[in-house]
Amino acid sequence: MTNPPSVPPHLRLGLWGATVAALLLVTGATYVLLHGIYRPENTDDAWSLSFAHNYVHRGITYDLNFGMSHRGVALFGKGHACVYGRVLDTVGWNKSNAHLISAAFMLLSAGVWHRIAIKLGYGRRQAGALALLMLLVEPFFGAANQARADAMTFFLDSLALLLFVCRLDLLSGLCATAAVENHPMGVMSLLYILALGMSQARTLLADRKMLARRAGYFFLGLGIGAAGYLCLHGRFVHYVSEVFRKENLGQGARVGNFLVEYFLRTKYYRHLPELVLILASLGVFLAHRRYRQRPFPLILLGVMLGSTILIRHPSFHYAVYVYPAFLLIVMSAFPSPRQLAGALLTAMILLVPQYAFVFYKNHDHSFPRYVREIHSAVPDDGVPVIGRANDWFAFLDRPFYWVEYNGDLTKLGLREFYLIAGRDYGQPECARTRAFVEGFFVNRRETVTADRENLEILHLTSKP
Repeated sequence: MTNPPSVPPHLRLGLWGATVAALLLVTGATYVLLHGIYRPENTDDAWSLSFAHNYVHRGITYDLNFGMSHRGVALFGKGHACVYGRVLDTVGWNKSNAHLISAAFMLLSAGVWHRIAIKLGYGRRQAGALALLMLLVEPFFGAANQARADAMTFFLDSLALLLFVCRLDLLSGLCATAAVENHPMGVMSLLYILALGMSQARTLLADRKMLARRAGYFFLGLGIGAAGYLCLHGRFVHYVSEVFRKENLGQGARVGNFLVEYFLRTKYYRHLPELVLILASLGVFLAHRRYRQRPFPLILLGVMLGSTILIRHPSFHYAVYVYPAFLLIVMSAFPSPRQLAGALLTAMILLVPQYAFVFYKNHDHSFPRYVREIHSAVPDDGVPVIGRANDWFAFLDRPFYWVEYNGDLTKLGLREFYLIAGRDYGQPECARTRAFVEGFFVNRRETVTADRENLEILHLTSKP
C-alpha cells in the first residue's frame, strides 16, 4: 500500500496561515451577507446623505430635512458631501452605494495602518493581523456600513499619521486639517501624532534642528489647511464654539463618554467580551513589560482615554477613533505567530456569533424593496412628505421632513402634505409632529405595506 503524496512545503498553511485564511473568509462573508441589513433603520444614513444631496445639488449648507439647526455642512463636512455626493451622482443615490463608499474608505484605512505598523517596526504578521481585525471588529465594521462621515474621517486621521511617520510633515498637517473639516473628530489625527511624538521624544530631541524643521513644516501644513477651512466655512465660523458646547453637554446621558456608551450601553452588552479581551491583552502587555520595546501603544492608549474625557459627546460611533490603540495593545501583547493566531481566533469566536445573530434577525429585510413600495404608495404630485428617516431615500427629489423634526414645523409654511406613520409614530419623539398634525384635515387615510411593515399614509390639508 502506497502512502498518499505529501503536501508540498510551500502549500502548507500551518496554524498562522489557516487562521489568516479563516479570518479573510469570515470577514468577506460578513461584509457580503450583512450589506444593507446591518442597521436597517439607521437615521444617520439619511441625515448624512441629505446634507450631501442638498449641498451638492442645491448649495444648501444647513439641515433642510431634519430640523437639526447645528447640522448640515455649514461648519463641517463639505469634503464628505462632495466626495460621497459626486460618486453617488455617478452610481446612484441609494444607501447601498453609500455604504460601499464607506467600506472602501475602511479598506484603505486598514492598508494605511498596516503600513504604519511596518514603519514602526512591527513584523508582517502583526501588521497583517492589525489590518484584518480593523476590518472585522465592530467599530470599524459599523463605520464601513453606514453613510456617516466616520469612515472617511478615520481614513484621513490615519493618513495624517502615516504621512507624519514618513516625515512628509507638510502633507500631514494638510491632511489633519482636511480630517477636521470633514468632521470634528478629525482632531484625533493630532492626538495620534502627539502620541507618536511622545513615544519618540528622545529621538526627536536628540536633533533639535531636525525637530524644528519638521515642526515648522507640520504647522505650515496646518496653517494652509486652516486657511482652506476659512475659505469654505468662514461665514459661519463664529458658531463653532457654540456647536462644540452643545455637543459636549452629553445630550442627557448619565455620563458623556463614548467608550462608556460603546461598552456598557449598547444592546445586549455585546461589547463586554471585547473589553475582556482588551483588558487581558493590556495585562499581558504590562506584565511582560513590552512597553519598554514598544512605548507607542501604551502612550496612544493613554492619549485616547484622555480624549474621552475632553470629548463628551456620547456617541458610540466615536469608538472607531480609539480602537487602533486597543488593537495595537493586542498585537504587541502577543508577538509570536502562535500567540497572535490565538488572539485572532479568540476575536473571531467573539464576533462571529454576534454577526450571525444580526443576519438571523435582519436577513429578510430588503431596503430597495421598501423604497420602491413606499415611493409607489405616495402619489407623485410633488406635495411635501413627512416621514421616517428611511423614507427620505424614496423622496429625496421632493420636499421631505422627518417625522421627528427637531425644529418648529409651523415655520415650514405647509398647507398640504402626506404623513407616513409607522409603528413608532406614537412614541414621545413624534409628539411635536402629532401636535402639528392636529391643525390639519385628514382628506384621505390608507394602510399600505412596505417591506412587510404596515404603514398609514395620510393626506392632510390645513384647516381654515
